[in-house]
Amino acid sequence: MSSKSEIKKKILKIGKECLKCGKKWKKEVGGIPFNAILGAIFGGRFGDKIGHRCFERLKIIAKNTQKIPEFLRSLDNAGLHELFSKEIKTGWKPELVVNAIKALLELDKKYNLRSTSLEHIDKPEKFYEELRKIPILRGDEIGPWIALELVRNYNLKLPKNIELPKSTKDCLKVLGLTPSDFSLKEYPCVDVAFEKRDGKGDKIRKYDPHKLIEFFDKYKDP
Repeated sequence: MSSKSEIKKKILKIGKECLKCGKKWKKEVGGIPFNAILGAIFGGRFGDKIGHRCFERLKIIAKNTQKIPEFLRSLDNAGLHELFSKEIKTGWKPELVVNAIKALLELDKKYNLRSTSLEHIDKPEKFYEELRKIPILRGDEIGPWIALELVRNYNLKLPKNIELPKSTKDCLKVLGLTPSDFSLKEYPCVDVAFEKRDGKGDKIRKYDPHKLIEFFDKYKDP
């Protein structure tokens, strides 16, 4: 197995490469943080494919990607329930999705998540705490991940209280590392490194321990 210092360098190198990939998803969700968070909620249970499918369906129903927040705000509780029980099935219970959407709409009122940039948020730690209170984002995986996405792609100032997702911590553990081996400002890069996909389209964060170690042992700069 490669040394800790070698693996750290490889993780950061891969992370810098992967940072470019997020721009595609940002474009697909209309370039606004609200929709990015919505996508994380949709894909939180069954992954990216379901999340993308649900988001694409919502785009069609709302008729305009940029107007998704406005469309959701126009629906009452019954309308939201009907939407997420009949039209868009995320895998979560409709009640949970509706509660998450309502909490997201409240967060949008306070922080304007329809802006293309979140650089206007001057208390990112408070924002992160409130983001993590949204149902579905309260766990140790999706909440930290989407917060790091907002840092990477929407200019959110890095919260000092931010954490790495559990799956990222697990990958680091397999490789003999811990979050403390990296500086806080390296967290967005470290996390996205494990989003790298192989030739089959599989994310390396999904690899079993042996395969993950083997990947980093064999990895060389392109």
